[in-house]
Amino acid sequence: MKQYFIFFIHIIFSVCLFSQTILEEDFSDFLPEGWSRANGLLSNVYNGANFSSINYGWYPDTNGYGIAGKHAKTNIFGASIKYWLISPEFSLEQNNDAQLIFSLAATDCDANTPPYTIGQDDKFVVLIFSEDESLSAQNELFRIDSCSNVSFGNIAGRDTLIKLPLNNYSGNLKIAFYAESLKNNSDFDLHVGNIFIGTNPECPPIEFGIEEISSHSVALNLSQAEENIQNIIAEYSTAEDSLWSASLFDTIEDMLIPFQINGLQENTDYKIRLHSRCKYGMNNVAEEKIFSTPCDTVLTREELYICDGGEYDFNSENSYEEGTYYDTVLTENLCPLIREITLIVYKTYDTTIYESATLGEDYIFNSHIINQSGTYSDTLTSVNGCDSVVTLNITFYQGLKEIDGKTEVSIFPNPTTGTLFLEWESENRADKITVYNAMGKKIYEQSLNKNSTKAEIDLKTYKSGNYIIILEDEGKIKAWKKIEKL
Repeated sequence: MKQYFIFFIHIIFSVCLFSQTILEEDFSDFLPEGWSRANGLLSNVYNGANFSSINYGWYPDTNGYGIAGKHAKTNIFGASIKYWLISPEFSLEQNNDAQLIFSLAATDCDANTPPYTIGQDDKFVVLIFSEDESLSAQNELFRIDSCSNVSFGNIAGRDTLIKLPLNNYSGNLKIAFYAESLKNNSDFDLHVGNIFIGTNPECPPIEFGIEEISSHSVALNLSQAEENIQNIIAEYSTAEDSLWSASLFDTIEDMLIPFQINGLQENTDYKIRLHSRCKYGMNNVAEEKIFSTPCDTVLTREELYICDGGEYDFNSENSYEEGTYYDTVLTENLCPLIREITLIVYKTYDTTIYESATLGEDYIFNSHIINQSGTYSDTLTSVNGCDSVVTLNITFYQGLKEIDGKTEVSIFPNPTTGTLFLEWESENRADKITVYNAMGKKIYEQSLNKNSTKAEIDLKTYKSGNYIIILEDEGKIKAWKKIEKL
């Protein structure tokens, strides 16, 4: 994203109904036709000396340092810099409303960072003159030196916009940009570009259309931008924000592809307007448009495994981001791992899922009283007035027995430092082994051949602590065992 720092030297209060371009140059080609370069100390020229024509001093710069895009650059260093860049001749009428607008920047030599040092003797002067007149300080439109109000520090970085009125000048004229350094005390580059002489440079508002509106985003299609539009600022706010005081902004750099604004609230009326930002500092606003985001239907699945009562309070949270969450419900019964609760949230924004629940003989799920395994659905309403469907799958397990390590199934060694071995008789067959950590999160699952009577689990990469192992057959839990990993 480009950052533009605008520094207005003069403010033009006159209003022009029509645009007029007298001279325009962005230095796409260098040296442009009609432009020239010269060498001559400014103070000597003021005393009647002539500057001499040269083919160096100012050069093309296409790397974007200082000013985005192409522009002219000169290096201010050493003890003999006295370089001129002179425009072709142009004509101004008396009592005109014309102005000179150009972009200016100072950077460290061959870099895009601000100058490291600036010499007290360094100068930059902009002059206006006719071909046959002697130059003096009266010809100066703009000056930067150790005595002026404007310093090179004011223009350090990128794209400082300079606006200078020309209403006091008339006839056939030229503009000259002059750079000077007479001591070996600094080394930095000066950049000049986007030169405009005329009245009211055009920066038309951009046309745009709204499409592909979703609950949390909108896509904009933009018309072809005028050549001097550098970027577009998309400003948007809720429709009720009459003063645009809570506006948000996005910068649109590529106007050839649809631009998407994200992070909107569902079921909300929005307004949007686009600002055209041009290289001459103009800023025009397109007519605002209104659109509404629809509701987002949130599908949330919650799995509860209930074993002989207990209390359920899922992390005491009221809402969840997209993701999977785990919690443990403690119970005095002999099947704590079945108390593991998994809440899977696919999409939530402002929707409150659950605050708490109590599981006993009957579990109350909003209007449902649940006392047996099954799937239950209900609807929640978000703060934005949108409904979300929540599905609750509940499985009850009763009469489960813990593996005692002597009969039916053997699990050893327990505690273990790594590999755990399981053996059982064929009549106690199982088709799946599942391991849960102490927080009730499933960390391991293994499918078994029903003809198998042995299995092993590698726990070497897991942290020390307590784990629960479950043996299942055809979706039913056969037995469970708590083990310790050292």
